[in-house]
Amino acid sequence: MRIAGIAATIAMAATVGLGNTAHAQITKGAGKVSLSIIKWPVGNVNAKAAGSMASKPLLSVAGKPPTGGTITSLKLAKDVGDPFKPGFAPGDYVIDLETSGLGPEANSDAGGQVVVFITLTIDANGKCTVHAADSVNGDGSNDNCDGTCAPDAVGKCNFTLYQAAGNPNYMLGPGEGEPTAGRFRLRLNADTANCHTGDILLAGTPVPPTSNCRGGAVLGVMGVANATQKP
Repeated sequence: MRIAGIAATIAMAATVGLGNTAHAQITKGAGKVSLSIIKWPVGNVNAKAAGSMASKPLLSVAGKPPTGGTITSLKLAKDVGDPFKPGFAPGDYVIDLETSGLGPEANSDAGGQVVVFITLTIDANGKCTVHAADSVNGDGSNDNCDGTCAPDAVGKCNFTLYQAAGNPNYMLGPGEGEPTAGRFRLRLNADTANCHTGDILLAGTPVPPTSNCRGGAVLGVMGVANATQKP
């Protein structure tokens, strides 16, 4: 359940075929997903979106790091102090993805909720880097790479399912054509020592037990954000 939830949540294109192949690939006909990032709390309903997150199919190539079948890209606006153009200041953040680990028919509140965390850093120049899971980032510590490691794409703010889930988690995801859905939020990473890409919450239990990725405030929501227009 834990491993399936990781891949199912991150595979936002919804039709990922992960089966038993050595390198996970996309099922023919897979789609794309694009989400707006709304700065939270909403300061003005007329303000622009603070960025976007998009996922699309990306096949693995022999001799190169596996992809898990998808690549996700983030675009985060800079914080320029304009309430109509919200953005994010330099610092450490974490993407908080919620879904169900019980398959496409189950509700997330049915006892199988899985939350996946993916960490990122925005530098002083406003460049974003998403951090790959410890097991595949190629830094020589805890590496368990499937043939080839996949280090952080410094300054590009994107990641593959393989980088986010780590090895071998990404290989044990949902079956072909299984759709998934979830809630996507951007938080401040208030505990970088105990919040890493690939950490999860399984029905409320952190894995690993020391994981602490929800200590920071929610700063952005993706998808739809409602606000009241005051008279």
